[in-house]
Amino acid sequence: DPPHPVMELRTARYAAVLIGSAGAHEPVDELHSRVVGVVLAAGQSTRFGNDTPKQLLPWGQENTLVGHAVDTALAAATLDEVLVITGYQADAVAAAVGRRPARCVFNPQWQRGQSSSVHAALAALAPDTAAVVFLLADQPAVSASTIDTLVEAHRRSLAPIIAQATPMANAAILCSSTALGSPSS
Repeated sequence: DPPHPVMELRTARYAAVLIGSAGAHEPVDELHSRVVGVVLAAGQSTRFGNDTPKQLLPWGQENTLVGHAVDTALAAATLDEVLVITGYQADAVAAAVGRRPARCVFNPQWQRGQSSSVHAALAALAPDTAAVVFLLADQPAVSASTIDTLVEAHRRSLAPIIAQATPMANAAILCSSTALGSPSS
């Protein structure tokens, strides 16, 4: 027999944490829950007129557009996981992602367009995912601070959809599980 009783330590897993004050006018200040970044990189880029999809084009020194998008998502302090949705030239896109800590998910219906990649992403999410930030691999002007701003705005407002207010086409969109109709909502 061991000299001391053996105790099993367990860590509880919480789907969300509310931050606030019960005595405040608005008792809930923020909701912290699981948020996943999704880089959509499955398209063929047919309008580009080339066999190489845009997401594989060079960007900066020794990087590609998809690599840059993944680096940006990984640099965001508010994302718990990063998924990359692949399709056309999936192996080449996964190779461009390389050893980055992002999970590549193949969309077998990538020819059906971007909405099929959104569906593939939703199917790959963990059940406790509360919100998703969608990023396009070929939109390199989105920054990690933009992603963090979107997530922080969601945490404060609990709005089902948060979009960047910008006149530029470069954007990221956050959708909560209530907007996506997921079982965790």
